[in-house]
Amino acid sequence: MPKNITFSLGNIALIDKIDSETDFFESVLGNISGRSRSFIPAVKLLISNKLNQSVSINKILDFTPAEQLEIFGFEETISNRSLYRVLERLGDNQPVVLEAYKNRDLAEKFIRDLKEGAEMRLVRHWSKHAVIGFVLVVLVTKVLVSLTQFFCKNPIVKNLKVLKKYLTNLTLTIVYPSFGYGIKIISNFSPELQPVLGDFIQKFGSLNPPDFW
Repeated sequence: MPKNITFSLGNIALIDKIDSETDFFESVLGNISGRSRSFIPAVKLLISNKLNQSVSINKILDFTPAEQLEIFGFEETISNRSLYRVLERLGDNQPVVLEAYKNRDLAEKFIRDLKEGAEMRLVRHWSKHAVIGFVLVVLVTKVLVSLTQFFCKNPIVKNLKVLKKYLTNLTLTIVYPSFGYGIKIISNFSPELQPVLGDFIQKFGSLNPPDFW
């Protein structure tokens, strides 16, 4: 029987909500993903990592349980090398970013602004296309945050750093009882997140524990 598990849900829910309202990932990345079913889920995973723990690429899967990968939409096994190839594919298909990256002053300003807005850490020893892909992940993260602020009516929290804390504290616990399927329970859904996620959060589980517990 699987072990009970708890993980942060806020960033996943935020990404999924914006995507459901705008078809963002398919519109932006559909032509790049090709036949790969894991490309867009991998980009979502990279963005979630940057919004949350921001660990290195080769450590992301160590902190991501199978249940979380399923929510992202993975239908097959993913590896660290696969995540790296996603970055390279992003970079290889974005010549506009390459031109900006060649212009050192422009690139440094671009990255600095995005880093300040999304609290990113830069990579060091990657291939050219992987670095460009990383910059694109940062850019998409910034765009998603901007879209969230745009679609959110009467937000309680307007500061990204404060919002990030509430999103990180929002968790999903999956309990595997001996008598049936896993039970999904959402915790720490604060009033500050209501304008951002609304009823969409209930897609991922119940806000209240089952009565029979």
